[in-house]
Amino acid sequence: MQDFSFKDAALSGYRLLRERPMTAVFWFIWSLICGTATIAAMAQMIGPQMMAMQEIQRAGPTTADPATVMNLTRQIFSFQIVFALPFGLVTGAISLGAVNRAILRPQGSALGYLRFGADELRLVVSCFVIAIILFVSYFATVIGATIALVIGAGPGALKAGLAAAPFSAKIPAIVVGLLGAAAMIFLMVKLSLAAAQTVAEKGIRIFSSWGLTKGRFWKILGVYVVAGLPVLVLWIGILALTVATHPAGGPPQGLMQAIQPDLSSLNAAFAPRYLLIYALQAAVGALGLAAVGAPAAYICQALLGAAADDDGDGD
Repeated sequence: MQDFSFKDAALSGYRLLRERPMTAVFWFIWSLICGTATIAAMAQMIGPQMMAMQEIQRAGPTTADPATVMNLTRQIFSFQIVFALPFGLVTGAISLGAVNRAILRPQGSALGYLRFGADELRLVVSCFVIAIILFVSYFATVIGATIALVIGAGPGALKAGLAAAPFSAKIPAIVVGLLGAAAMIFLMVKLSLAAAQTVAEKGIRIFSSWGLTKGRFWKILGVYVVAGLPVLVLWIGILALTVATHPAGGPPQGLMQAIQPDLSSLNAAFAPRYLLIYALQAAVGALGLAAVGAPAAYICQALLGAAADDDGDGD
């Protein structure tokens, strides 16, 4: 089995956008459409609930009526299941299909490789399974850290809150949390070639990515770190701008309140300040799709020895 060039893999996404600038334009437009559609759906479907939850967060969860919090949580969770999850899977599959085709089948470049076909249907399945795996890993980490906190600080720690527990009592929970985070990173790297292999071989591939990454974990992780670092810096810059332009006139008391849009109405959600932020997020999102998505396709192509086909139709 072949190996791959670290440098070429890490720079593959940036090279792609430099050589095909119109692809970057289409991906920016697509990212902006997906982001604004999500915001619009939230404002229309659960806007009041989100604003009420923000107020509870601002006042402090301990001051809220538990029944009210539970009801709001249930309604927000229903939105996530009914709209956000299906919408995210479909739009994510379209994005992944585009970036993988750009590397594996560069001839079919119409609309920046964006389309919905057989590739995307297979990607919906593979992404859904991987999302479940990562969610189970995250849930197990949360449960494990909670149990460790109870053991270290006693049952009263949950009621009093994490901040009230002494640091020595938090150490077991921190250790469990770090181990869980390491496990999730391991899983993400080992499964990171699944989408590319699904497109390359035109069949649902999930766990075969495990074999492709064997003996190359640290090299592949390094590629993602190097490729994603500029994107991370830009995201931090957008976060800083979002906080700095908050209506309160500077960093508010809660960071989460600063970065959450005003969902009280469509007009509020699409105020000029937010429109600028959405556009910047879409630009960085398009860059991130190329920077982090292209290396997986490049690596997969190199390891499989996959030749690009000329049909460009995703099937």
